[in-house]
Amino acid sequence: MEPLGEHESAKDRPFDKVDAAYKRLTLIPCSGCGYCIRCSQGVDIPGKLGAYNNHRVFLDKPEAARGRCAQCRDCDGRSPQDIPVGSWMPVVESVLGSSRPPVTRLSDAP
Repeated sequence: MEPLGEHESAKDRPFDKVDAAYKRLTLIPCSGCGYCIRCSQGVDIPGKLGAYNNHRVFLDKPEAARGRCAQCRDCDGRSPQDIPVGSWMPVVESVLGSSRPPVTRLSDAP
């Protein structure tokens, strides 16, 4: 990559525009850091959150990630992005296991 020109900002670059659009479309701001991965049920939490986001962004058929959430909520408070993982997991699993469209806000969850 070339350095930015005098009157150019990083947001003007094509990659940065695509990155910004992806971030606007993703519903759960999971970075995949894995802090929540110490799930007692063996649930692949970052895998499930990523599949949910990809289902929304790319309209792909979601693939099942490992494990089933027991709603113990041990994962709450572990996300550096302050994601309420324990609240999202039932929503994520209900969408990934069906043909339902992704919920865009927790308050819209059934």
